[in-house]
Amino acid sequence: MKMIPISKPYNIKSASDEIQKIIKKDWISSAGKNVTRFEKLFAKFVGSKYAISMSNGTVAIISSLSFVVKKNDFVALPALTFGACGNAILSVGAKPIFIDTDKDKWLISYEDLKKKFKRTPFKALINVHLNGYATEDIVKIKKFCKKNKIFLVEDCAEAFGTKINKKHVGTFGDIGTFSLFANKTITTGEGGMCITNNFKIAKKIRILRDHGMSPKKKYWHIMKGYNHRMTNLQATIGISQIKQTKNIFKLREKIYNQYTDNLKFENFFDYIKYSKNMEPVMWYFPFTLNKKFKSKKKGLLSFLKKNHIETRNFFYPLDQMKVFSKKSTCINSEDISNRSFYLPLYPDLKLKNVNFICNKIKMFFNS
Repeated sequence: MKMIPISKPYNIKSASDEIQKIIKKDWISSAGKNVTRFEKLFAKFVGSKYAISMSNGTVAIISSLSFVVKKNDFVALPALTFGACGNAILSVGAKPIFIDTDKDKWLISYEDLKKKFKRTPFKALINVHLNGYATEDIVKIKKFCKKNKIFLVEDCAEAFGTKINKKHVGTFGDIGTFSLFANKTITTGEGGMCITNNFKIAKKIRILRDHGMSPKKKYWHIMKGYNHRMTNLQATIGISQIKQTKNIFKLREKIYNQYTDNLKFENFFDYIKYSKNMEPVMWYFPFTLNKKFKSKKKGLLSFLKKNHIETRNFFYPLDQMKVFSKKSTCINSEDISNRSFYLPLYPDLKLKNVNFICNKIKMFFNS
């Protein structure tokens, strides 16, 4: 039996004809009409005025912070997230402040956010919408940031398509950032996007992305910049992907529901129960063992691997890593990480394979 992978991109072949046309025309770099076209389609989809394509999701965060945050400024972020956020903060010379996770929702704790700000005021906040779920306190967080003049970046790497109060994540803050890596909801292979409703911010990010060059005078640099551009080839794949979002979301929801329906009467795991005002688009399937079964995690992962099921551990809390922090303080984040891992979830995953995975998990706990 072949390994059931943790993730697969959806229907990349559909872009092949358009890619061949671009190759024939030699428009393969960042110069090309499809970059602009993809940005417009993306902005329209998420309900933002401006979308600026990037070479990946990490540099989207770096660009978002780089013209707001100065050296040794403090930037807050959730402890339980991927290291890209921490690396982005270090890349702009800032210092991270780690916010613990809400123990019931597994996303950033609004209460801990307020407490940490009182202790160490920070210039910016990276709010991460993790695993396809939206931070349900995002409206409160937005008001808190506005009141305290905190620049709000929403990291939506795993939450393309996710909405709260009918509004797409990434449109609450000053800037929203997205990853378009191969394991994300839609992909360009590598790639990212910044969105904003602020004209001045959009203009600055475009200049930063293109070596800091003046948009009016070629090779005339007006600020420190980077080469964070997306290629025309990647954008062509992105256009194909965004046209398929309806089907992608439908299939992901069907698979997620199959998991929860199959496992909902079991007492060995907990899953996020979200409110009606949230419309998530699932990334991987997050599986958190009930505290009573915490010690079973290593054995379960080994058992699933032997049965040709690929898994991924949850992210390790960044405050536990010396490169980011001198002291670990986020207790909830550590607990959730220690009990959690990911199961496969992608549009092409067959329902018979979901049933197979669930049956193997039940077999493990019933043996």
